[in-house]
Amino acid sequence: MVYLPLALGGCLLMVSLVISSAFAQEGDEGDEAGALLSAPGELVTATSIVFLTFEHNPEVAAARFELEAAEYQFKDFERNLSQFTPVLFRSAVERDVRHPEEEHYYKVQAGMEKEFFNGSSVFAGVGHRGEFGDTADGRSHFAEVDVQFPLFGSNTTLRRITQRAREENEMYNARLEYVDEIRDAIQRAQKRYFWYLVNREQARLILNSASDYRQLLSLPRLAARSTARNQLEDEIQSLRSEILQNEELASSYLLSLQFLIGLDALAVSQVGALDLYEENCYGRSYLSRLLEELVEEAQENDIQVRVLQNARKNSLEKKQLAERGQWDIFVDLNGQYDLDGGGDLKDENGYWLGAGLRVRKIDTTLLRYSLRRAQAEIKKYDALIRGRRLETRNQIEREWGNAHSRREQCDELFASVASRRAVYRQKQKDYAEGNEIIDNLIQSRRDLLETEKDLVHSLGRFYESITELDHACGVYFEPLGIEITPPGSF
Repeated sequence: MVYLPLALGGCLLMVSLVISSAFAQEGDEGDEAGALLSAPGELVTATSIVFLTFEHNPEVAAARFELEAAEYQFKDFERNLSQFTPVLFRSAVERDVRHPEEEHYYKVQAGMEKEFFNGSSVFAGVGHRGEFGDTADGRSHFAEVDVQFPLFGSNTTLRRITQRAREENEMYNARLEYVDEIRDAIQRAQKRYFWYLVNREQARLILNSASDYRQLLSLPRLAARSTARNQLEDEIQSLRSEILQNEELASSYLLSLQFLIGLDALAVSQVGALDLYEENCYGRSYLSRLLEELVEEAQENDIQVRVLQNARKNSLEKKQLAERGQWDIFVDLNGQYDLDGGGDLKDENGYWLGAGLRVRKIDTTLLRYSLRRAQAEIKKYDALIRGRRLETRNQIEREWGNAHSRREQCDELFASVASRRAVYRQKQKDYAEGNEIIDNLIQSRRDLLETEKDLVHSLGRFYESITELDHACGVYFEPLGIEITPPGSF
């Protein structure tokens, strides 16, 4: 079939002119409709609306920047505990008084240091040391390296991971809000797009009905029947009132669609046409797929579950550290090499090495608290993951069933429309031949219009179920190129 979308305008004035022209003169009706039903360009379509909403919707943008801020906050925290210091300066002066001598020692050192998240650190630098006093007078240049690192299950690492959990919670919440906002914003925009098309198609059907009544007025049989003419004119007037209601609703839908996408302006010509009646319609693939297949695929690709799984993984790491981290054992290594010297230190151009252990037993009560907290977090994330999967399954089962049911209703209404149209055509012929009364003819046209409108409304409900399935299956993220990376991999 040929689909001519009614361009119900972005302003009330333009649409009023359209409707007035449609009823003004029978001979001008085709030209007016042809001029006003054409759309010069397409911008918003069932697929492009995904990208447009993602790009322009202010709430999506705010959630995106909120996530970006949370990620940088997390980076800042981790970098603060694993930072690289390119310039580090140390100096010290000592005084030693022993009767009858007094000695002074000084040391100046410059270098760089790298810290790691688990508590390890490495320092490398060069320096100058010297001594002066009653009996000492020497100086030397040296290079030095200091290394410290934890052994076994370091409780220092556990404490740092626990601190990091606070920052992670902010980031995880921002990620979940971002994912939810993308889903919800796109679904809202898609729903409004389809219902706008439904309203536009219903307006076209009403205009067609009015056109049929106008054609009846030209029948020779009606020339001398004022009562029948008045009945037809009453029907046309009633349809004019209904179209005015559609006009108001169409303007509301268009403004709402503009707002939900996040555009500064949206003209009628920028809304792409879609054949609502097409057999291979948008979302039809859901009807040919098994329910379990949809559920499995949606759960595997659920970004919200991935975020929760990443959080659970970190809590599991905290649990393992709490079980092992009963001690803080650090190894300290130090090495120094004298480059050259003078005075008393002239002949001390050698090196020295040092090694040591720092051991601390951790409070068992503190460890028990840390372990139980990690266990509770793991159970929380297990519950959230399970809840999310149940929610996804429930939503898909419900809307998959609704989509099938509503499509079956549409198929029945397709047949009913065809039947009522045939009845109307037959009564129209019978009336022209004088074998039918005007009341039955008008009622037949009313029944046809109401069934056509019921069909379009049912199609709108079917497309609404499709948007729900898109929302549940998270089909937006792959074409948008959105992936949620685990912590520390930014």
